[in-house]
Amino acid sequence: MKSIWLALCALLCCVPVLADAGPLRLAIFPAPPIYSGTEWSFGLSFTKSEADGQVNPGPFTLRTTLPPGVEYLGASGSNWQCVNTPTGSSSIACMWSGTLTPANGSSSSVRIETRVDPAVVPGPFTLQVTIESAQIPLPSPLPCAPSPSDTGCATASLAIATSSLTVADWGFGIVAIDQTGPVATVTQPFEAGAIGVIVVRMDNVGYGESNTPVRAILHLPAGLSFRNYVNGLPQWSCTAVPGAPAGQVLTCVTPYLIGPSSLSIAVDVAPDITVPGPAQVFARLENDVQQVALATCMADPASPGCGRLTIPTRPPRLPELAVDTLVHSPTRFRRGQEGFLQLGYLNSGEGAAPATRVLMQLPAGFVWNRAINASPPLACTASGDPALGQTVSCTGNGLPASSEGNVLFVVDVDYSAPAPAELPVVIALDHASTPTSGLLESCATDPGQLFCGWIEIPVQFVCADQYGADGVYCDGFEAELR
Repeated sequence: MKSIWLALCALLCCVPVLADAGPLRLAIFPAPPIYSGTEWSFGLSFTKSEADGQVNPGPFTLRTTLPPGVEYLGASGSNWQCVNTPTGSSSIACMWSGTLTPANGSSSSVRIETRVDPAVVPGPFTLQVTIESAQIPLPSPLPCAPSPSDTGCATASLAIATSSLTVADWGFGIVAIDQTGPVATVTQPFEAGAIGVIVVRMDNVGYGESNTPVRAILHLPAGLSFRNYVNGLPQWSCTAVPGAPAGQVLTCVTPYLIGPSSLSIAVDVAPDITVPGPAQVFARLENDVQQVALATCMADPASPGCGRLTIPTRPPRLPELAVDTLVHSPTRFRRGQEGFLQLGYLNSGEGAAPATRVLMQLPAGFVWNRAINASPPLACTASGDPALGQTVSCTGNGLPASSEGNVLFVVDVDYSAPAPAELPVVIALDHASTPTSGLLESCATDPGQLFCGWIEIPVQFVCADQYGADGVYCDGFEAELR
């Protein structure tokens, strides 16, 4: 009998004794700022508060209450179940079905997913979480302490802030001129017929990956039209359609936007844009939560999600080619010989010339030979009958503003040239991409125009010149040079 009693005692000593244990240590993590209109999550886990050598079976029940405007979406974690907490609830109850042992005295973590209402009232609040089981009940009264807490009740001091997607400032021009704030006015004008660059920079506070897509809607006025997307951070995709006000509506979309961002576009400025303007560009920023009406932005462009850039306009910077010098050598041309015409010209306008075109009308008897020492280089062709007067047309690269060009023309004086006489050469300059008609005729009528040149060249002959091989019969009574 004694041996049976000893064996029974040995068996009982090997079975763990399930006794009440101290409260559990509960931790809340992480605790980021909570922003309106976003998804927010926080994690929870618990451990044995002391190494008591006991085995504590589950289930363990975790409870918390979300602040007004924050609602439950779901939870995830090994051995955790929150099936009794419906989506949209503010009271959360989740159970962990594991067992705490001396060798493994901690639970897995659970992540609670929530959705914060866009209209939530900002301000501080305290998140309170409890953990208990049948074996480890919560003490009464409940002694809560900041996380991590050894009382089975942990608190975290948090704050709710308002999310915002705003126009921070504007950039303007190929070399961006920073204009601070959502409402800006620049002094550097857009030029009629040119290309302008507009940069809008955005600040994103609070909104995250769930607040997508993000749209930057730019309202371009009459006279500005979308040319192309330049760059952005992150990348944007832009589409323009006709809309109000009288210009275009440009919608640029990016699949995500977490921090500060920028968007740069190029616009075509219409040649007939109203001068001196101004042209006003309105911006609206939107995501899945924030929606702003154009009327709101036009009435108050400084309101959240809005912006306005005011741009003056100016007439186009036009090129103007002008004849500077036109001289000939020798002083007197002679039949049967070669002559030279030196043309110097300049671009006296504010804009670069798309092309350089030199037109020249030669008198009867002059035969086009070639062009040399041309700057910029010119390609020349001649047309027409030399006996009636050839027309020479030369084309080259355009001249930048305030730059000069020159060319030396070589012509042959035919024996048929009228002599003795002073024969006119007419020059016309053109900077158009395609030839302008009627320029030579205009210069012949009014050679005083800037783009015109006129020079009269004396032409003479020696007696023998007019007779060719028979010139040997000229006698000494003939005037040698006429």
